[in-house]
Amino acid sequence: HLERVAVGNVFRVLVPAFVQMGLTTLAALQPAATRLQVLALGAIATAALLQPRSLGLPADTEGVPFVMALTICQLAVVGLMLVVTGYQLVLTAGVDRRTAELCSERRAALVGEWKAAFVAKRALEEQLPGGAQQPAAPADVSLSLSTGEPLGAG
Repeated sequence: HLERVAVGNVFRVLVPAFVQMGLTTLAALQPAATRLQVLALGAIATAALLQPRSLGLPADTEGVPFVMALTICQLAVVGLMLVVTGYQLVLTAGVDRRTAELCSERRAALVGEWKAAFVAKRALEEQLPGGAQQPAAPADVSLSLSTGEPLGAG
């Protein structure tokens, strides 16, 4: 015969469980590294609620009472979020590394293409009659903003 001694035992479990649910919800809005820390701490706190003594139940309780089932469900959700967050961190690290590699490869390829283009340009200029002539530098012409006519040097 099991009698409830006080309603406080229920609140001793439900209040921490609801606080843990709130923290889990707020952790979902955080960046992955912060979320991982909050969820790991939350999993430890939730696991502590699995002890029948912390639930206010006798140690020889058989079966799974409602409050313990609630705690187990919360622990399953936190565990799933931990796995997804860890996977997200692994993917993000791999993507960042691969992106940096692709950028450096592309930069090297573009530099090589530009060097080859300038070598080809110099070779063509040397084949022209008179050799590679440098074009005359254009005169610095300043225009009036209101009329568009050239301004005097000065």
